[in-house]
Amino acid sequence: LFDSQLIESELKFNQDGIIQEDFNLQGNKIIPSGLTWNPYLDLKECNSEGRQCQKNGLLVDLMDSWAQDYNFTWDVYEDQTGSWNHHFNDVVQGNCPMSLSFWRRFRLGRGDLLDFAPVTKDFMVLSLLQGSTSFDVTFFLRPFTRNTWWSICGMISFVCLLLIIVTRCSRSSSITSFYNVVELTAFTFFLLINSYYSGALTMFFANEGSLPFQNLKEVLQSDWKLLFMNGNEDYFETKAKEGDKDYAAYWKQVKANPGVYNVSGIEDGLESLATSKTILESFYSALAYHKASNPKIFPPISTFGKEKPEFSYLILPKNSPLTPIFKQATTHLFESGLYSKLFEKWIGNNLEEKNGDVTQSVTAEQVFLAFSVMSSAIILSFVAYCIEVIFNTANF
Repeated sequence: LFDSQLIESELKFNQDGIIQEDFNLQGNKIIPSGLTWNPYLDLKECNSEGRQCQKNGLLVDLMDSWAQDYNFTWDVYEDQTGSWNHHFNDVVQGNCPMSLSFWRRFRLGRGDLLDFAPVTKDFMVLSLLQGSTSFDVTFFLRPFTRNTWWSICGMISFVCLLLIIVTRCSRSSSITSFYNVVELTAFTFFLLINSYYSGALTMFFANEGSLPFQNLKEVLQSDWKLLFMNGNEDYFETKAKEGDKDYAAYWKQVKANPGVYNVSGIEDGLESLATSKTILESFYSALAYHKASNPKIFPPISTFGKEKPEFSYLILPKNSPLTPIFKQATTHLFESGLYSKLFEKWIGNNLEEKNGDVTQSVTAEQVFLAFSVMSSAIILSFVAYCIEVIFNTANF
């Protein structure tokens, strides 16, 4: 797909004596390989050899722009196997100059096999069909986190046990200041906790169609079926190998049931959401592009669990002479603002996300005031009780 050729460029220095890399490929042709992955690359009507394709996508616009900047021509070869593993191995073995697809650096050891040039930033989101969530019996527990509920139960149990013990030790305890302080503070504690709970519960009710999950970890811990797109296996396999119990348990199910948890593409994944208790994990870009391309048939979904955006990369053979050229090109891509324009054109922000922060459960730290009041009152009541015991003993 490409021939080796020596290209010489004039060496230039700026006023500070730093080398300026002015690459000029002198009209040479680059033919990367690729596989369709919208919205980055869409190949159609290729011939039997995978050539002369109709090409479209964000990476196509980038290559056209770079071809002008670095004086080269280009075409693309579609990997005829349709296999991402074969496509990957072709680049590792140097059978093609680069991959015109975007790759993530999950798999350990990839850096020893390839060169990388960051080309886009994308993030994973979770999707489910609106209205697919039935009544959740834990709905009225979700305003507080598990640790908060344990803390409340612990405090109530301690106060009850304290009153029982003191009552048995002193028959007249019910008329002591100790008892009155504890009783009053327990009631105050109830009012404070009830205020927090009522406010949090109102927030859950106000968020119509509240989701039963806030992130991927909670999905993995549930009985819902999580689907992922072909090519994203490393995302789960790597974390499973790192020792995460939830990911390890999920990946064990995936290995035991081939073809059950993976989907071939975004259309297949969205159709699968019609199955009860099913969630799809995918790139935000794939969902947004599919919605923009098919607004009338796009299903009513809710997205949530947005993860931190990460760079994705073009991959080239190790120590490829094209590596410094495309690294410079991708650096200029982000510095010039060109990426933002292409993102808006091909991806945009036409998906509304269910923001987990809207229905964030109240943590134990957030109800610290109620526990502080109760703890201080118990200490004060003990002091009062000791004084009363000493005073009553002295009188007798």
